[in-house]
Amino acid sequence: MVTLSWDDIASAAQRLAISLQLSATRHVPDWKVGTIILGRGGLATATMLSRFYPQLFTRATYLPCAKVHRLTVPQVRVALRPLWGSDSVLLLDEIYDSGATLQAVEQLTLRCMPGDPAGVWKAVLVLKHAKDRSRVAHYGLQLDTTEWIHFPWEVETHGRSDS
Repeated sequence: MVTLSWDDIASAAQRLAISLQLSATRHVPDWKVGTIILGRGGLATATMLSRFYPQLFTRATYLPCAKVHRLTVPQVRVALRPLWGSDSVLLLDEIYDSGATLQAVEQLTLRCMPGDPAGVWKAVLVLKHAKDRSRVAHYGLQLDTTEWIHFPWEVETHGRSDS
């Protein structure tokens, strides 16, 4: 198991904020980004990231990740309403492992957002596998491991983290 400390998380959040800010400067000043915060890990990531880049959360919404595969299109449309009028959408989660969650949310977002957002970006605190660098636009910490990643906000229960 790889255990990350709060200091590791804060450093990764700062690197992620810098990466996102550099990308944002390539757009016009009034570029409107809507942020979708995914699950408990995405919420912890958003909290840390907001210290370094608060403007990212002007238009934000939360989706419960554990249930993302059970969400219906009408439920997602309601959840995404605060993002309507955004030029693009940022999906924010704590980790990119298999990519299944981000891929599912990206497909739902594209189906449910009115208009045609210019793009859907993916940002994570931790990229678990180096081979996935091309699949995630922004990440704060890159690991190359098959081990379980333990985040400081997770609670230990019966030898495994509660996720």
